[in-house]
Amino acid sequence: HLSLSTNSIDRLIPLSGMKKLRILSLGRNQIKKIEKLDDVSDTLEELWISYNVITTLDGLSGLTNLTTLYISNNLIKSWDELDKLSNLPKLRDVLFSGNPIYEGLSKEEARLNVLKRLRNVMKIDGDMVKQTERDAMLRVRGASIRCLSSSAPSSKVGFIGLGQMGGHMARNLAKAGNHLVVFDVVDANVQAVKGHGTVDVAASPREVAKNCSTVITMLPSTPHVQEVYLGKNGLVHELTKDHFLIDSSTIDPGFTKTLASTLAEKGATMIDAPVSGGVNGAKNGTLTFMVGGSQAAYEKSQLVLKQMGKNIVHCGDVSTGQAAKLCNNLALAIQMTSVAEALTLGDKLGIDPKVLSGIMNTSTSQCWSSSLYNPYPGVMEGVPSSNDYNGGFASVLMRKDLGLAIEAAKSVEASVPLTASVHAFYNMIVNQGHGGKDFGYILKFLEGKDLPTTLTSHISSFRYTRK
Repeated sequence: HLSLSTNSIDRLIPLSGMKKLRILSLGRNQIKKIEKLDDVSDTLEELWISYNVITTLDGLSGLTNLTTLYISNNLIKSWDELDKLSNLPKLRDVLFSGNPIYEGLSKEEARLNVLKRLRNVMKIDGDMVKQTERDAMLRVRGASIRCLSSSAPSSKVGFIGLGQMGGHMARNLAKAGNHLVVFDVVDANVQAVKGHGTVDVAASPREVAKNCSTVITMLPSTPHVQEVYLGKNGLVHELTKDHFLIDSSTIDPGFTKTLASTLAEKGATMIDAPVSGGVNGAKNGTLTFMVGGSQAAYEKSQLVLKQMGKNIVHCGDVSTGQAAKLCNNLALAIQMTSVAEALTLGDKLGIDPKVLSGIMNTSTSQCWSSSLYNPYPGVMEGVPSSNDYNGGFASVLMRKDLGLAIEAAKSVEASVPLTASVHAFYNMIVNQGHGGKDFGYILKFLEGKDLPTTLTSHISSFRYTRK
């Protein structure tokens, strides 16, 4: 984060030495033109440049990762300037108030003009975009939001599985103006989504497919996916060549490949698109989607996935998205375990966990688990370890993913000894009743408080003795 606000800067300096810059603050200067941002075009996410003398939005088109643009109180006089931002796929939060383009317009008229040009933004001038505003924008464009009808499935998006991840993802789709048709076996999950836009509730997965040509599923495990797609009231019974199916569950890659083949017999297209980024990523619309499918299917998925995520990566053919997710999660689990082990040892040797974490984060052991999701309570705010390991990614789900990785490794005769060891630890955590705790709970487990006596003795035997 580079902040140069409230100075007398009249032009941007080259940023060639700041390859990891994410936030640039340049408010209250004398900047006339946005330029020299090519070096940070792949990393810059937020640009705060209000209270300058900028007249054009030239220079922003290459900022493909930009999510936030605050450019209020400048000298932008033409609404056509906003069209230059239409190719920024991740732009969600904009601030244009105080520019000449707003003169003579009511607040509602100004917001509508912004929304007409930047249809995917979720916040304008500090306020979330409401469904009524999107409806008004569509009417202006000669379109309309139609009611639930089996005769027009293509105008709606189906979403099945509204848990911790799926619920946030569905809400982001609704906020973006999509007409959703949802299904979940837990009514509370359904009710939590209904108030965020145009949302209809289906009685079964089959009814979702009957009313939607695009359907997204986010389910806990392979059996759940099998039931939703192939069960008595499954999607398969209503599928046609017009259906496009996106499964964001983390499941067995082999089953994914078989399922896609089965659905193709109905003419439907399916891709696997599991996610990384956790609950916060789902809530903030910054998930990474790992997509397995044809190039054409991947390109078709972009519009809807970009409303829920920040990075959409094509991994290859069907099932490679699942393969990428399992490889990522086994590395994450091993990483978390190693960080927890180091912090536990350091604590017992008398090193303050905050001090040790700081050393690790400026040394060769720095990683996501140490710097952004530290498992030691009190080291970081806003993470599960500082909330008694509540929320986050449940240990039972990490056990599931590690089990899937081990089975996948067996199918191709790959050696994964560390994965097997860490899987055994999470299996014990779950069996002892802590499966609902975040996977960072491995630290408490390694402290020995919840270990079986035999394992405690076994681990305690690994001690160095002086000679």
